[in-house]
Amino acid sequence: MAVHSFRFGAGAFNASSGALWTDRARQIEDLGYATLIIGDHIGSGMFGPFSALAAAAAVTTTLHVGTTTFANDFRHPAVLAKEAATLDLISDGRFELGLGAGWAKRQYDLSGFAFDSARTRVARLNEAVEIIQRLWSGEAVVFMGEHYRLDGLQLNPRPTRPLHMFIGGSGKRVLSMAGQHASTAGILERMLPDASGTDAGSENLETTAAKAAWVRDASAGRDSDVELAVLIRKVVVTDDREGAAATVAADRQTTPGGVLASPYFLLGTIDQITAQLETLRARSGISYISVFPADVEAFAPVVARLAGH
Repeated sequence: MAVHSFRFGAGAFNASSGALWTDRARQIEDLGYATLIIGDHIGSGMFGPFSALAAAAAVTTTLHVGTTTFANDFRHPAVLAKEAATLDLISDGRFELGLGAGWAKRQYDLSGFAFDSARTRVARLNEAVEIIQRLWSGEAVVFMGEHYRLDGLQLNPRPTRPLHMFIGGSGKRVLSMAGQHASTAGILERMLPDASGTDAGSENLETTAAKAAWVRDASAGRDSDVELAVLIRKVVVTDDREGAAATVAADRQTTPGGVLASPYFLLGTIDQITAQLETLRARSGISYISVFPADVEAFAPVVARLAGH
């Protein structure tokens, strides 16, 4: 297993003005984060990803911008491929396209999208990934799948280099797909049975390492190793790790022991959090760590210590 250097993503979901949004992008770059990331949630207060990421890229120089993740069912892959290629070009190659099968049933229902079975959503994502990558290659794509059809479409503009693709999921089918096709595989927590979210408190180093192994097994034979990623649910910098775990557990309806064992919660001093991430990488290979907007400043000392190492 190749050891990737640590890099870090910072969530930035919205702002009350354009000026505050671009200020936030500059701040994230100045704090040493590699990537500004945004989700894809219809009906929430979150900005539309492409416009927001284009604005962030325009006022920064080294910061990558990306999504974790576009819900595949909300856009046709041909449309998504063109928007992604455009943003990649105007950001000078700093866009990272994140894709997932979609999970927020309530948003599907409110928007009138059919929330099909997980198997169907994953199959549709698999077709979309193939279509996007073939369009990015420059070929005239003829595709006759179960869910999508293209009849000789050729993408213009198209990327001048291979685009960075992030595929995120919690199950073996999606993570295996990431191992086969993605630059980065986002390892998510177990999905709740009602598809309302994820259950970070049910995960530990062993379950996370097992998911990482699915990615590695599927990536066998590829020229480059797939980077592995997690999105941290909560960061608490504190001298009282056990007390913080109890507070987080009460809020998340899980147990303090589950919080302390989970790689999706980082609690403790800067030294303790640093050690937790080093252990996570050693055990699972995960090296790309992202945090939610509320934790960007608190987590910055860890970024300063570990980025690039």
